[in-house]
Amino acid sequence: MTTEIPTAEKKEWVYRPLGLTIGLLSIIPLFGIEPIIWLYIAHRLNVDANGIISGGLALDFWRWAGGIAGGIVLITAIMAWIGKPRSSQYLVQASVIASFLLIMVAAWVRAFGDCTGCLMDGATQTFNDIFQCKIPIQIIAFVYFIFYINRAPARAFYTQVPLPPWNPDEE
Repeated sequence: MTTEIPTAEKKEWVYRPLGLTIGLLSIIPLFGIEPIIWLYIAHRLNVDANGIISGGLALDFWRWAGGIAGGIVLITAIMAWIGKPRSSQYLVQASVIASFLLIMVAAWVRAFGDCTGCLMDGATQTFNDIFQCKIPIQIIAFVYFIFYINRAPARAFYTQVPLPPWNPDEE
């Protein structure tokens, strides 16, 4: 007579879907690292090349806000990559939406010259032109990320509840 020791049922781990991985890998550089790099470059040009660039490079509210939003996106994206806590799904969505809106408003303000405190010398104008060239890529990455993070496989990853197997005969 053998007695079987009851074992706890092993919970099935839900892995990060490929689409969510692609979405996170696209927003981390575009909305997290890139605004911080722009702020750093503008700051270093002001410090090091102030004699070369007449008047320095404009470090306005939009650059500082973009750098801060980029840091928040970076932190929440790392939390979303890990998948813990459960609310990281919503935190990264909110931070990416806020960063995207900030980038679009800053581009609008710079494009129409209403940027108070912005010196529109040659260096600042070149900096702003480069800033505007990446906007189409950011729009595509933003739409893809928001679309995919709200799909069922991504929700299953964050809740750690496996999806039922797909059966094409059921409707």
